[in-house]
Amino acid sequence: MVVRQSPWDDDVALKAAWEAAKRLKDEYSLRVLVEVVNESLGYSPFHDGPSVSVGPHEIPVDPAMVNVEELIDRIVQTVLEVAGLMTSEEEPKVRVNFIDAIPLNPPLIAA
Repeated sequence: MVVRQSPWDDDVALKAAWEAAKRLKDEYSLRVLVEVVNESLGYSPFHDGPSVSVGPHEIPVDPAMVNVEELIDRIVQTVLEVAGLMTSEEEPKVRVNFIDAIPLNPPLIAA
């Protein structure tokens, strides 16, 4: 899972991705890596704002309009579909062994 954001965005996409990774770990025993890509020079022509990419799917995030729980649910469903564990109409078919959800390039958050 790749979270794309600029340093000026709030962390809605990152928080939703991290919560989705924790839910996937806890409920489905599925390991998901979360990579954060900070686009410090602005967004490329292909990305107009913060987003979460899962495989070939990109989920745009509008921090002003987003319902975080719905975003987390959408990320979880997309990860399960990409992992081949379910289609949008069925329950998960298999459970895999859990290792952990580990962020790659975790953001620096001031305390």
